[in-house]
Amino acid sequence: ANRLTAGKGAGKRVLVLEAGSADYNHPMIRIPAGVLKLFQGDKDWNFTSENETQTSGRGVYLCRGKVLGGSSAVNVALYTRGSKTDYDAWEHEFGCVGWASNDVLPLFKRTEDDLTGCAAANPECHAMGGEWAVEHVRYQNPLSKLFLQACKQARLPENDDFNNWSKSQEGAGRFPVS
Repeated sequence: ANRLTAGKGAGKRVLVLEAGSADYNHPMIRIPAGVLKLFQGDKDWNFTSENETQTSGRGVYLCRGKVLGGSSAVNVALYTRGSKTDYDAWEHEFGCVGWASNDVLPLFKRTEDDLTGCAAANPECHAMGGEWAVEHVRYQNPLSKLFLQACKQARLPENDDFNNWSKSQEGAGRFPVS
């Protein structure tokens, strides 16, 4: 909505309609760890995907926010763009023109305000100055640190940037948050 009313859209108004309540100040929404208490509760649409062969015939639970702000109000705010190969498949295999990774990467970069240092290290994949602040979690649980050390000892690949599409997304590392 902000982009629609900026620049050439100056002076225009946008109406955003969302279902759910204005409970964005609810303590379980404001506290990042509270997300676990929101799953399958009254602030969640409680969606499940169709049963698929790829999931051993099971559906996958999808937390979707039933509050003002939608799902961004009830998630852990991980910033992950997904896989480059998925975007390319959407265009090349499914005919979704304009959805190839080369088409969407500039859009991701335009909205990103990278505070992790990735933009300085890799400007091909990251940018600064957009509306969406991306940063490292300010507090890292000691168990999280130990888990990453164990991954390293197990010789799992380290990944310091899951949104760098010039390399594999496989590995253990910290996800940025927004």
